[in-house]
Amino acid sequence: MLALVALAACACAGLAHAHDNSTGETRDALDRTLSLVFGEQDARWPRRVASCARALGPAKCLNAFSVWRADNAVEAYSNYGGYRGAVVDELAKFPWEEYANVSDEALGEDLSEVAARLLQLRPLRTSLLPGCL
Repeated sequence: MLALVALAACACAGLAHAHDNSTGETRDALDRTLSLVFGEQDARWPRRVASCARALGPAKCLNAFSVWRADNAVEAYSNYGGYRGAVVDELAKFPWEEYANVSDEALGEDLSEVAARLLQLRPLRTSLLPGCL
């Protein structure tokens, strides 16, 4: 559900960006819509997602968030032995502006690297039902 909402916010921001990047009217309309849908307090993270998608584009915004979130997870596993970050809370804190000058290729490399580190800290486990093999 949350992923669909975030994707919808990215799509809205992308459409707003494509429609009219020169005026603030589209941005204001998007902010009003997000406030109506989520309420004023809960609209903070959708606004961050929309701003990120508008500035970086939806795909780069999602990649940057993935890198940032995975870095946070590696740090949490290294320091505390676990990670329990809520996506909504993290979206509200996501510093997307730091990724504006990072290339898509660099983001992909960073994501691969941090995913490998995360897997070293937290190995994938599978459990099969008896008799399935």
